[in-house]
Amino acid sequence: MGSTTRRRPARALAGWVALSATALGAVAHACARGGEGTARPGGVAPPASGAAGAGAGAGGATGGQGGGGGESSAGAGGGSSAGAAGWGGDAGCWRDPLQPKVSALPCDQPAPSPRCEGGFCRVEPGCFVMGAPWCEWGRAKYAEDPVQVTLTRAFYLGQYEVTQAEWESLGFVNRSGVFPDGAWAGRGDCIAPDCPVGNVAWLEALTYANARSRAEGLAECYELIGCKGEIGVDYLCQGVRSTGESIYACPGYRLPTGAEWEYAARAGTRTATYGGDLTPIPDSALCALDPALEPIAWYCNNSGGMTHPVGQLLPNGWGLYDMLGNAMEVVNDADQPRYGDGPHVDFNHVVSWDGGPYDFRQGRGGTALLWAEALRVADRCPAAPPDATSPTGGFRLARTVPPAPRDASP
Repeated sequence: MGSTTRRRPARALAGWVALSATALGAVAHACARGGEGTARPGGVAPPASGAAGAGAGAGGATGGQGGGGGESSAGAGGGSSAGAAGWGGDAGCWRDPLQPKVSALPCDQPAPSPRCEGGFCRVEPGCFVMGAPWCEWGRAKYAEDPVQVTLTRAFYLGQYEVTQAEWESLGFVNRSGVFPDGAWAGRGDCIAPDCPVGNVAWLEALTYANARSRAEGLAECYELIGCKGEIGVDYLCQGVRSTGESIYACPGYRLPTGAEWEYAARAGTRTATYGGDLTPIPDSALCALDPALEPIAWYCNNSGGMTHPVGQLLPNGWGLYDMLGNAMEVVNDADQPRYGDGPHVDFNHVVSWDGGPYDFRQGRGGTALLWAEALRVADRCPAAPPDATSPTGGFRLARTVPPAPRDASP
């Protein structure tokens, strides 16, 4: 499959309308491509002339281990992807594959250690490289360019995706279900108290977070403006903003930022998944067994076309389950074409939405219906308007660790 432009769900954006299987197929394609063409550079040396697009590398358009070709040459895994010289050297394997363009060393991250209690795991702050290494198979051409990010606050992240039992416990209507028609008819959400809740939109997830904060006597993290209707039925809002200057400072429940999600999912790794790198295949959008994913993620090869009860596979180094596969997890961040050069500190710390239908939100982790490339930690799905719902669309909660009390002694 060749380079594509960013795709959007083929439906009207007004009201609560679940995505059709056809529309979600386009969404899934955009997620797997990072919303743009895919880059699979395979070269290990700089192009002889230093000029971009000098011609097809070894393997060329036939899908071999292409390296020195331009935009139309194929990298490892084939397709119409960029070779090592296709970006004027920005993504060639001849550069240090793990370093961003701009960095400020040291960039230290604590070794992950599970500290989980009451359904949440504590994630210690640190510095990491967000995005895909320059030579990661299946990476997006530009949207995943690596950037240094420092998180200054420890946070708790849900050990599991929010379940249907948790969703219903606050009085919300559970709309988890399957696609009624199309290519994915009959596939979607498992139905059980410990299955991840599905068919949840970004606006609904924020409202649930606020409701849980209220139930536990915590400050709410979101101001939801002009909302009407019933959650799970016809709920709409006119805008959203964070209640403080920084979402990181809010003591209540909230969604993780994209940086927090990726930092927690990586758990100190730099591979495509926290279970290791993926195995390249000729067509990255085909469903195939991947040894790195089998023990850690429900995806198209092992899920049977359905999500599964949470916590059945192996966790990552922080003790978090199902960070890849199962339900896609919406985060606070709006979609953005690139992260910029960085370095960034507490990246994307303000939440804001003015009611526009095309202010798309990120979904992370892939789903039980998608193929391996779409489950890379760096991959993000840009095709989720704030009011869009879909089977396998869920979330997990986060909370900032409160600062330690100051010693009041003289």
